[in-house]
Amino acid sequence: MAKFKTHYDNLNVARNAHLSVIKAAYKVLCQNYHPDKYAGGHEEALRIMKIINGAYAVLSDSDKRAEHDRWINKQERDHATHKAQRIMAIVAKPGTAKRLNKAMLTLNTVWAICMQMAWVWQRIANRLLFCIIRQQSRDWWRLPPL
Repeated sequence: MAKFKTHYDNLNVARNAHLSVIKAAYKVLCQNYHPDKYAGGHEEALRIMKIINGAYAVLSDSDKRAEHDRWINKQERDHATHKAQRIMAIVAKPGTAKRLNKAMLTLNTVWAICMQMAWVWQRIANRLLFCIIRQQSRDWWRLPPL
């Protein structure tokens, strides 16, 4: 997902937040960053309050909020398209297919080894359980295959 700030991020609410949640978040942020109360300085508090007020103005109006949601969706689509184009450019380079096939072969080999090891450990665990049940734990490796 793209890294861009939205009004939802500015108010620390989810995209599907109800208007009452947005109002409550706005109220809490206004109390925390009020210029008379904020310890970080008056100018910094004014800057933060301007961001909070702008976010609340957009999210409290249903038309502006719908427009903002459309903007977010467009940004995410554009980011996904750009990312896909970058991947296709990498894959389209000469020799990339050979490297990708080699990497996939390596991954498949590692996966097969892991699966074999899991199978071996499962067999050992089954034999130990069988021996415990039969109370023959000292000769568990000499038992016939299950």
